[in-house]
Order: sequence, then structure tokens, then C-alpha cells
Amino acid sequence: MKNNENIPKGKEVTTVQSVDRALNLLKIIANSSREMSVLELSEITGLNRTTVWRLVSSLEENGFIEKDYQTKGFQLSYGIAEIIPQNKIFDILIRHARPHLEQLKKLSGETAILSVPTYSGVLAINQVNTDYSIRLVDYTNSVAPLHCTSNGKLLLAYMDALNLKNYMQHSLEKFTELTITDEKVLRTELDEVKRSQFGYCRGEYNESENAISSVLIGEDQKIICFLTVGGPTFRFDDEKMEAMRPHLKKCILQLKNDLTLQKYM
Repeated sequence: MKNNENIPKGKEVTTVQSVDRALNLLKIIANSSREMSVLELSEITGLNRTTVWRLVSSLEENGFIEKDYQTKGFQLSYGIAEIIPQNKIFDILIRHARPHLEQLKKLSGETAILSVPTYSGVLAINQVNTDYSIRLVDYTNSVAPLHCTSNGKLLLAYMDALNLKNYMQHSLEKFTELTITDEKVLRTELDEVKRSQFGYCRGEYNESENAISSVLIGEDQKIICFLTVGGPTFRFDDEKMEAMRPHLKKCILQLKNDLTLQKYM
């Protein structure tokens, strides 16, 4: 029996007001190009700030949105992927990036990873593993910190001054003996990362892993994604990471052209 067979003709289905309001807020946040504050959401919806605060707190608690503690605004979180399959959200990006990951894996003999930026870290969305039995762990669908990963350093390098300052003050957790936790030292490295558009990780997140990343930046200067090649420290050393720079650069340019043609950016 269909669910609507017992609904009297001419009667509208009664909805739950709090759910309607929460979903409306979610739509507004999703369609915004920047973080949305409680005050702004209140003005747009006509709801009082207390009501908006309760609703966004619930959405945040469930992982659908996240708060930027510098701007105090909210934006979509990748927790939304729990109700939408990851391959559906990034289907176009993964489909066009996959051949480049395969090529990078072939050229390096190591693992290649596609990732995207979040406020809480960098989310890996696809990975092509090396044929070697000793390899990187599978990072797919995991969020890594910024200050100790090659792709994360790229995100920090392009972060605005206020958000970078906030991250430096609260998030320099030590993962290995090689993790950089000195703000001055890290800022010096980030200057070089931005200049070269390559980020490096040398045993800083996992002491047995090295990695190099490059970044794809859209026409609006927003970061679209990162391409990374990584491997065990005993095999993927500085010389081999440096050798991957021209290949990463070429793949980034080709991927950018592919996505531009698809109007992804």
C-alpha cells in the first residue's frame, strides 16, 4: 500500500516545522559562496537568532555543517557525505582525475591520491595504490590535518591571514618527532610552498611516509583539489619526490583543462 493512500483528498500533508526550517537553513548555507553567520541566517529567514542558533547547532552536531571559529560563520561539512555516497558528490572530479592518478602511480611506482579542501583538514576522495606490498595506508574518505601533510600545507599556504593565524594558535598538534610545531618555522616553509605550488611531507604525519602534492586552483582563485604522490620513506626519498614535480604539474594542467571543458570550475 502506498504511504499516501490514507491521506484525505484535498488535504495537504502536514510537515514538521523545525525540520522544514533546518532544511531551509541547510539550503541557504549550501548555496552561499562563503560562511554564513547566525545573524545573516536570521535576517534571510526571518527567524529569531535563538531559533537559528538551535537549528544550526543541531546541523553542526550531526556533521552537516561546520563552524569557522575565526569568522563565526557556518558552511557545509563533508559529513553530508554520510547521506550521499562520496562518489556521487565528486563523481565528475574523480572521473577526470582518475587517469592522472593512474599515470602518476605508473611514473612514480608509488601511491597517488586525489583530495579536496575542508576547514578541518584535507579529505582524500580517491586513491590509486602502488603494486608494492609496503605502501601508504588507504586514506580514502579520511580527513588529514593541515600542518603535517603535503596537501594540507598547500591549503595553509593559500589560507587568508586571519584563518591561518587561528590555525597556528590552536592546531599544531605533534604527530611524530618530525612534525613542525614551531609557527615561525612552518610559516617560512609555507612561503616556499606558495611560491613553488608544491607541498612536502617528510615523515611528519606518519614517520614512515613521505609525500609531495600540487594544487589545482580555479579561475576564482579557490582551491579545487590536490594531487599527491606518496610512499614509504625508505623508498620514496627527496630525490624521487623532486623527480615527480614536472609530472604533477603536467597532470594538474591537464586536469584543469578537462574540468574547464566540463564547466566544473
